[in-house]
Amino acid sequence: MRRVVRFKPSRKRAEEIEVAVVGLGKIGVETASLIWRRDGLRLVGLVDTSPALLGRDLAELAGLERPTGVRVVSSIDLLDRTPEVAVLTTTSSFESIHPTLRRLVSMGINVVSSSEEMIYPWLSSPELAEDIDRLCREMGVVAYGTGVNPGFVMDRLPAFLAGACQEIRSVEVIRVVDASTRRRALQAKIGSGLTVEEFEALAASGRIGHVGLVESAAYLADRLGLDVVEIEEELKPVVSDRRVRTEFFDVPPGKVIGIRQTAVGRDGSGEEVVKLRLEMFLDAESPRDEIRIRGVPDLDVEIKGGTPGDQATAAILVNAIPLVMSMEPGLRA
Repeated sequence: MRRVVRFKPSRKRAEEIEVAVVGLGKIGVETASLIWRRDGLRLVGLVDTSPALLGRDLAELAGLERPTGVRVVSSIDLLDRTPEVAVLTTTSSFESIHPTLRRLVSMGINVVSSSEEMIYPWLSSPELAEDIDRLCREMGVVAYGTGVNPGFVMDRLPAFLAGACQEIRSVEVIRVVDASTRRRALQAKIGSGLTVEEFEALAASGRIGHVGLVESAAYLADRLGLDVVEIEEELKPVVSDRRVRTEFFDVPPGKVIGIRQTAVGRDGSGEEVVKLRLEMFLDAESPRDEIRIRGVPDLDVEIKGGTPGDQATAAILVNAIPLVMSMEPGLRA
């Protein structure tokens, strides 16, 4: 048997969505470049406070062949047009982005942000989160946190897969990342080249490691209705037993090449119902993303090679732009 079904795509928005990118590190530039190429979106602004970037065209920053006419300014107020959506790619802390986020929302701009804590900001900054949620509702806009991790691999993807389960007893996610090919900022963030003592001192002050793992655990527990009463996070260094070289670091044996970080959510009886494990270090073998759901039925999913961090982050941010235009106003995790 053979049949042909006539297909008509759902109606697309007639006008382009006007977008600005705030924060022009590697992720911000890649995101802006993708917006520039994407049908249905119009890049109307680039914002960054770095003096080295002011006045520069996106083409220069992203290596495009022709000038775009979109140049970097120091403030959202200096744009010729107020965008409908701002993609905010500055810092990890919700407290740190709160002033910028509040300014954007107060201007009636929807926001998509890669800030790691924004996947579940009620955990670290409940009062600030309520402030943004209330302001979003007043202004009729959306503030939405997303990304690869947090935002996809260790929270939204397992939550989506769990939709195939009648019952859920526990969720475990393992992400192994070979950081050798990633950007310099990430290799530094995981402690590459430090002594163990230097690493532990930075870890004790919260100045090293991955931000957002606890937020991902909280998101999963909340979304799946798991009875988590506490979340414990642990961070340990990975120490090299040989010389490891990357484009940015030359690490001798005995020094740090990355992290092993866990976030474990336990129920009232002490059972582990959410367990997230992130291993991110130079020359890591068998990079992958594993999701193990125990319930009815059990589900085991593996992404061989793992989800590419930088490329996928830009893609997720850009793909979220039309999504926020259809959401109910508020702070959305």
